[in-house]
Formats: sequence, structure tokens, C-alpha cells
Amino acid sequence: MKKTIFSILSGSVIVCSCMKNNSSQNGDVIISNEINMEHKPLNFETTKVENNAHTGKYYSSVDSIRSFAAGYAYVIPDSLKNKNLKVYFSAWVRENQAPLEGGVLVSLTTSKGTIGWDLFDKKKLTYTPGEWVQINDSISYSSAKINENYAEIGVIGMKVNGNDHFDIDDIQIKYLFYK
Repeated sequence: MKKTIFSILSGSVIVCSCMKNNSSQNGDVIISNEINMEHKPLNFETTKVENNAHTGKYYSSVDSIRSFAAGYAYVIPDSLKNKNLKVYFSAWVRENQAPLEGGVLVSLTTSKGTIGWDLFDKKKLTYTPGEWVQINDSISYSSAKINENYAEIGVIGMKVNGNDHFDIDDIQIKYLFYK
């Protein structure tokens, strides 16, 4: 299952409408992305749904058959591979049934293969079926884990269980590279 997920993540460009903001302070580098469905998403047109979005007109919706929602993959440039990385993410999610079975997946894929795969801990949420709820979480990687010929961090909505839809909107991702 994990190999299938990472093949999909690595094999496709997971880019939606993004606004990339880069900043640097005290040697730290911060790269921010905001992802929504208001503009044509490249690989997620089939997950784009109109009306009843968290904000705007569109959101991404998937189920256990079509498992991958909107997201973003970032290939780490060589200039940042000697730093540690903390990935912060926020998104608005919704399902019509309890328990919440969809989530946000963060993956680390390197030239050695997939070495990290983390799903947001749903126990951190107070969830009401049918209502949008915001999730916030983060994950850290040491420079040793990302210092490969190829290193990519993917953040994507995902649902593999249940018979209702998992909706995701207004994804925000911040990559903090630090010593």
C-alpha cells in the first residue's frame, strides 16, 4: 500500500494553484504555499467539486476508490539539504459520516525510496460530521534524512477507508529549513 501511494506521489506532479512565498532570516529559510481549487489544478481536476467549499467556489473531494485529493510535492534543492526541515501544514477538511476516515498525508521520498510516511493524527480533532474543521500539524526531518541526491516532501489529502467523501480545501504548507 505504501509503495503504491508513493509511486503515485512521486510519479505525478502534485501541484495545484499555489502561491509560493520564500523568506530567509538568521540562516533559516521559510517556503510557504497556499493551495486551493479556485484555479485549474493540474492533476486533480477529477477531484474538483463546485459549491459548498470552505472558501471560494471549489474544493477537492475524494473517496476510498479515488483516494488522493489536492496536494503539493516539493523537491528539496541541494542548497537546503544540509539543513533540518520542519513541515507545518494546515487544511480545512470535511466528511459527512463519523469517524473521520480521510486525512492529510506527509511523505518523504528520497533516492533511497520512501523513508517517511505520516498521516495527521485525527485524535487531535474535535469533529462534527458534515462540518468543515481545520487541522494543523507538523513533522520534522533531520538533515541526514533529506541529504540525498533526490529528496521530495509531499503533502496531500487522502482517503482509503469508508464509503463517504473526504473533502479538503485551503491547504497551507510552510517548510522551515534550519540549522
